[in-house]
Parts: sequence; structure tokens; C-alpha cells
Amino acid sequence: MDKQTRRREQALTNKEYRFAIDENHENACTLVVSVMNLENDDVVDEILHDIQQENNEGTTNVNIRYRGKNPQRWFSMIYPPVLDPMFLRIGLPGGEKVGWISLYASQVEIGRVILSIIIKKTYRNKGIGTVLLQNVETMVADFYPLEPVTEIRFCTMENNEPMKRVAEKCHAKKLLNIDAMEPGFLYYAIEPRL
Repeated sequence: MDKQTRRREQALTNKEYRFAIDENHENACTLVVSVMNLENDDVVDEILHDIQQENNEGTTNVNIRYRGKNPQRWFSMIYPPVLDPMFLRIGLPGGEKVGWISLYASQVEIGRVILSIIIKKTYRNKGIGTVLLQNVETMVADFYPLEPVTEIRFCTMENNEPMKRVAEKCHAKKLLNIDAMEPGFLYYAIEPRL
């Protein structure tokens, strides 16, 4: 086990973040973000079914089909173990699980972390993605303590208007000419201030 992996594992032990969502809004609440164990998390299967349905409807684009049998297998195909991905559960104080965050360091460009935020359909458009994107730098700094992170990158489909608004609100820079750019997607980057 290398030094970075040991430091990250120490940082993960009982790590939890709490973020307030718009206290002046009717949907005001606190988000609880903690390390997620894919093997024992029932929300994963539910969200993967939602993602597959959206893929079938054409509102999202996932290259690997989820057949509803083995979430860990699906994750290992989307996030190969060589990427050493981190998964964080997004929940509410009462225990309701509303989604997850994945983070992994780019294998090509040192200092780049790739971010994905997945939220259950019933919890979308309630400010969760905005709050998470506004606070992602803190989480990235904790999970990649030995690596100077210079860019946090994420993408969304061109027709995902809510996520485009979130990216704009969080001052994410739209990327135009990058390698491996897939048609129908928009790519964004956040330069950490920490």
C-alpha cells in the first residue's frame, strides 16, 4: 500500500460532511455526505434502475447497460479499479439516501480529478447538486491530500438544462477543445481555490 492510499484511508475513517441547503426555501434541509460501501447500499440499485430508464428514454447516455442484477459489476465497468475511485453517499439526517458522488484522479493528467454526482429523480432540482458542487473542493482536498489538485472536471449532456444552470451558478469553466470529447456532452472544469 503506497503512502497516498494509506493517507486517504485514514482520511476516510468516519469522514462525514454536512451541508445546508437554502435555509430560506421550503426544501431547506441538511445534506449528509459520507463514504459509501457499494456492497451494502440499497440506494445504488434503485438509482441504477433510474439511470437505465433515462438511458432508454434518451435523457442520459450510459455506455454500459445495467441489467438489475449486480451493481458492483456495473460500477467496476464504469469505474475500473485501476482508477481507484472514491464513492460518497449523499443522504439526509434521517437516513434517507438520495444519491452518490464519485471522484477519481486522472490517470493521464496529474492534478485533475474527475467528478460525477448522481441524484435520485425525486430529489433533483432541489439545490442538492448546487450545494455539492459549491463544496466539492473541500472533499477533493481531503481525499487527495498529497496530490495538488489543479482541476476538478465533470460533464453533462447538452440537453441537461438544470445541470448547465448549476455549472454556471458555481462558476465552472466550459471546456471546448479537449481530448475524448463525446458528441452530445458538455464538459466543465472547476479550478480549486484551496
